[in-house]
Amino acid sequence: MRCTTLTLPIVFLLLALTSTALATATTSSTCYFGNPALGTYINFENTQTLTTAYRQGDYWFFDSYRFQVQNANLTINKYFQNLQLIFTVSAGSGVDSTTHIYIPGKSSPNNVTGATTWSFDWATSILTVNVHHASSQQIVASWTQAGWSMDINALVMWFWLAIGLFGLIPVGFATSIAIGAIRGKELPLQKILPLFIPTIILVYMAIIVLQGLLGVF
Repeated sequence: MRCTTLTLPIVFLLLALTSTALATATTSSTCYFGNPALGTYINFENTQTLTTAYRQGDYWFFDSYRFQVQNANLTINKYFQNLQLIFTVSAGSGVDSTTHIYIPGKSSPNNVTGATTWSFDWATSILTVNVHHASSQQIVASWTQAGWSMDINALVMWFWLAIGLFGLIPVGFATSIAIGAIRGKELPLQKILPLFIPTIILVYMAIIVLQGLLGVF
């Protein structure tokens, strides 16, 4: 759907009332995706072709991403290109705005500039950006290649699987000790401790690796 041929009030009204999916929508800077409940809108600085664009509740869905802005209007300057999302939130001086962006299957940005505060909930894949405005503020969210390419759900699954497998090792040792005790044989402490040390080191290394990839701990 092209918006460039429509006047601003008509565009805002039509898109504010739209809740059905628009297939292969082509937007321009004069195409405003309005949210009547919040009294805000979202637009793209440059022409952008989207596979789908629709509003559900207080969120606008663009392809697989989801945007919501409160107490401000939002212009997307760079739409997930070269591992970056750049957008500008516009509000009056003294206003506190909040932007929520759903970014499925990705890790936390390794850096967000321009925000007063920001956070990433890796369980829900939602980036939250808070700004205390003096004027319009540009936000730059950047990812590493590893953080952008990974499948977070699969990574978390394999992580907990590895932790579970490592956890079986001390269970096995404890079982052996218990059986030995029942049979009247006790393993000396100097033989037991070295069995646990590799497990502790492997678990610690797994946590460090996950922390570096996710950037959320």
